[in-house]
Amino acid sequence: MKERLQTLSSGRLKRSSFAVEARALNRKHQETLPNQVIPISFSLDAPPWEDREETVTVQTTIPHINNKGEHSDQVLKALTLATLEERYPDDAWIRVYTDGSATNAVKSGGAGVHIQYPGGERTEETLPTGLYCTNYKAEVDAIIQAAHTIATRADHNTNVVFLTDALSVLQAYNSDSQPSLKKALNNIKSLRTVLQWIPSHCGIEGNEKADDLAKSGAEKEQEDNAVSLAELNTITKALFRTPAQKDSLHLLPRPEQVTIFRLRTGHNRLNKHLHSKLKVVLSPMCPCGEAEQDTHHILQDCGNFQLLRRKMWPEPTPIQDKLYGTAASLQMTTTFLNWTGLHV
Repeated sequence: MKERLQTLSSGRLKRSSFAVEARALNRKHQETLPNQVIPISFSLDAPPWEDREETVTVQTTIPHINNKGEHSDQVLKALTLATLEERYPDDAWIRVYTDGSATNAVKSGGAGVHIQYPGGERTEETLPTGLYCTNYKAEVDAIIQAAHTIATRADHNTNVVFLTDALSVLQAYNSDSQPSLKKALNNIKSLRTVLQWIPSHCGIEGNEKADDLAKSGAEKEQEDNAVSLAELNTITKALFRTPAQKDSLHLLPRPEQVTIFRLRTGHNRLNKHLHSKLKVVLSPMCPCGEAEQDTHHILQDCGNFQLLRRKMWPEPTPIQDKLYGTAASLQMTTTFLNWTGLHV
């Protein structure tokens, strides 16, 4: 080993060496990798939020939901709404829904905030979170932005609950990894402040609105931002993945690729898109009369296709698997759509 270290720089490098592979990756992804990295800094000073008592409670569970995959979206929604009404009634609590999104989970981030105040007032915010941004950072930025907004409205008689599907952010709250988040939340002068996890994409109105706002933020002009070493590590790992590990879409025949792409993006011939974007149908509602006709409703909830759905997926299956799973999973989705007779 000593001899290898001494002769490391002599002669030509092997094509398989780390240095050669690193240079090749850098050339290939020079427009993707960030140019600025935030240096690690150390401080012996106590953080300013430690001067006041911790006021934030973190709740990472919903009663009776141990595994999302064990329940249908309708059951997840019902259990969650029942818990919210019991713990945080809308006539006594400010409900703050937040979400973050990043393209391929590592680039062009966006944050969305949907706030419901007692009395019926609603406010929304959407913002870009950086050209180089992970889903995690976008989720954190969404909560911080919401906290700044609430801090101007809350007083000592106010109850505030932040509702997010970012479980990893909540689990990390009591560590030292997100000082800006902790500071922003503890600056809210409320009677009670709670961080509550909720399941994603099960039809909860506020969560769906925050998700749409986050995606809108990701589409805005992005700042060429600096990243932390942890974020750089996440971005680099994403670049090492093969296309097959990233997405199985390219393994499908072209017509099926088009179908899955349209279902993913929402740019399709379902009534919600035809009504809200193209203005060519009178209503966004599904013929079943239960909800707006969109991808989520057709694949997960529509009563008209309940028997077909159970035939294709006997066990509850998350929509993530139906749209981003293996090639076999994606083909189950396209086959199901053929059974319904719908053309997207």
